[in-house]
Order: sequence, then structure tokens, then C-alpha cells
Amino acid sequence: MALTDEQMRALEKQAESIRETIITSLVAAGSGHTAGPLDMADIFTAFYFHILNHDPKRPDWEERDRLILSNGHICPVLYASLAHAGYFSIEECLTLRKFGSRLQGHPERARLPGLETTSGPLGSGLSQASGQAYAARMDGKKHRVYCLMSDGEQEEGNTWEAVLFAGKNKLHNLTAIMDRNTIQIDGNTEEVMPLEPLSDKYRAFNWHVIEVNGNDIPAFITAVEEAKAISEKPTLIIAHTISGKGVPEIEGDYRWHGKPPTREEGERFLTQIRALQAGFTLIELLVVIAIIGILSAVVLASLSTARSRGNDAAVKQNMHGIQVQAEIYSISNNGYGTQAYGTTCNAGMFSDTVIARSRTSTDTLNGSGNVYCYANSSGYLMAADITSGYWCIDSTGAAKGETGAAPASIPAGSVCP
Repeated sequence: MALTDEQMRALEKQAESIRETIITSLVAAGSGHTAGPLDMADIFTAFYFHILNHDPKRPDWEERDRLILSNGHICPVLYASLAHAGYFSIEECLTLRKFGSRLQGHPERARLPGLETTSGPLGSGLSQASGQAYAARMDGKKHRVYCLMSDGEQEEGNTWEAVLFAGKNKLHNLTAIMDRNTIQIDGNTEEVMPLEPLSDKYRAFNWHVIEVNGNDIPAFITAVEEAKAISEKPTLIIAHTISGKGVPEIEGDYRWHGKPPTREEGERFLTQIRALQAGFTLIELLVVIAIIGILSAVVLASLSTARSRGNDAAVKQNMHGIQVQAEIYSISNNGYGTQAYGTTCNAGMFSDTVIARSRTSTDTLNGSGNVYCYANSSGYLMAADITSGYWCIDSTGAAKGETGAAPASIPAGSVCP
């Protein structure tokens, strides 16, 4: 059944939100993959908000569809999708790749609800999905199995063993989706190891093949519906995507396969994602980016002292046995701010006078209550748990722990109280 205009707008908005979460989590992590997660945001949105038969409140529900991520390094889009779907809090995405976090650089099945497998070695996912589809058919189960994989891992021999197995056993309950963004970490796939003709290869092994624009949500949903109607064959959907989709300045650039944005790049990327969703044309967006670049240069120059004192780096202070981490992301009100306990705190545009404290959500990782963050344009920064004390950065940039209640604000030019 065709999507209504309202459903289409809702899915597009959801994909935008997932892309924003991908960027903020990568900036917080300081490592990870950017291009693949961005280009797969539309497909993950289609799955978790329209296609899949699943229940976030019952992640182990026996009748759920299974979605298996083979190329686990694009997990920022999986984590963001699971969080937005309600499997865990969106705030937890800011713990990506942190020590002790459930959101590691490759998904671990036993650590997080909604995961079907542990991903890591490329090429393994289709074998796992084929086994699950085969077992489901043996048990008379009606759920479907979906496997998301990269085009680069078509260079892995294990992938083709699974292609043979699924084709031979006519696993019609299995649909594989290939992210055909044509990049891998060393360059273009056709230069590193030519893959074409992919469609003919899969058809030769008794697969039904559909090619589709993977960044067109309605078209992708239609392709999945076609796959459901196929009997006696597994289906491969070759989803042609644009790597880095949603951020024009990095689209199609293989160098963004395996690196995260810096804080400044993250700000620009969020601006571009939101502008495109708002209906800006590419030319209009480029003009906006140029203007923002000029304004940012002026603002950054005026804040150079603050940034140097803050040192743009995490400062840790153990306070009453609680490990506190805070980091200056940027002095702005665009979604970043001071990060404490893995949650984001933003006091708005900072001035030369007094900055009121800003309350974040409860810290679910450390269980230490409400976190408050403070900052002023002189670069002094403070984070506090009002039940335990607080810490601040003095004029040399060193962290200093304090006990008792934190003050309500920090006057400009002040040091630690």
C-alpha cells in the first residue's frame, strides 16, 4: 500500500533526526564511521518505523522480524534507530565507543536490546542471516529475516558461501540489502576490487534481485514489498545510496568512510542536514554554509581564549567516587554545549555577564542524579551534581573539585569559587 503524504513526511523527519543523532554521537565519541551511517539512515528509518514487525517493549518477542547488521562498523545508524524507536534512551547514543558503554564500535548482541547478532568480521552477516532463515522455515515460523550488508564486503569469500547456501535452499523468507555506495576505506570499490556485474552474479546463484534508490524511502519500501511476494528464492535488494547522504560537503567522498567529524565540522553538518530538510536547494545551502563560515570565524576568534583555557578536551575529576567527564564542544546554542556524564547540557548563547545553570536529564550510566553545567565567555566551565558537589576549571585550565552546593552562576572573569 502506498504511503500517504503524512506518512512520507513523518518518515523523512525521522530520518533527519536519526542523521542528527549520528553526527552528535560521532562528535561525542571522537572516533567512528560517518559516511555509511548517514547514507543508510533512510533505509533504517524505513525498517524501524514502517517495515519491521517488532516491539521495543518486547525485544525478545518470538514472532518479531529479525534484522541483522553484517557491516557492524556502521552501527551509529543502528544505535540511533533503535534509540529513536524506543529500545533505549536517545541520550545514551552520546556514550558511543566510551569505556564501559553498551554502544561499542561494533554491536554486541548480549549487551543491548534489539540486537540479533554480534557484528565485526565483514562477510559474516549473510551466513548468520541464512542460518536463521533456514531454522525459521524448519520450525514453521512466519517471521522474516533481513540482512544489511555493505558492497565492500562482497570481496569476502564468506559472503559467497552464504549466497550459495541461501540460493540452494530457496530461502524466500530471507531478504538481503546491499548498501551500494561504491566506497570502502581505501577508495572506490571498482578501483580496489571490481564487483560488477553484481546483479548477474546473484541471479546466477538463484536469487531474485531488485535495484533501487536506497535514499528514496517510498521506493525502498516498495522493493521490500516485492521481496515479500517472491517464493522459492531469496531476494537481494541492491540499494544505490550516496555515501554521506544529507551532508553535501562530504557526499561521495570515500575519505569519510572511517573518520568522525570534529566539533566544528559537526556543527556544519547539522546545519546542512536541517537546511536540506527545510527545503533549501543545494545552491542555497552552499550560500548559507559560506555565510555561516564567515560568522563562525568571527565568533571563534572572540572565543579563542575560552577555547584554549577549556583546551577543547575532556577534563576528568573524581568527586566522591564519581567519575565526572565534561568537554567544551562549542560555545553556541545549536545542539552542542558542555557535556557531562555522557549527557548534553546547553546553557544557550554565552555572554560576558552571568550564565544561568542548565539542567540535564538524570545520568543513567552513573546514577548520580541531576547534572548542571555552567560556562561563561571567559572560558571558565563547571559541572555539578547537586547531591555530591561540583568541579570547575580554574584560570590555568586545571580541574578543581569542590564539595557542597554549586553556585547558581559564574560571573565573567571569575575563577573557581
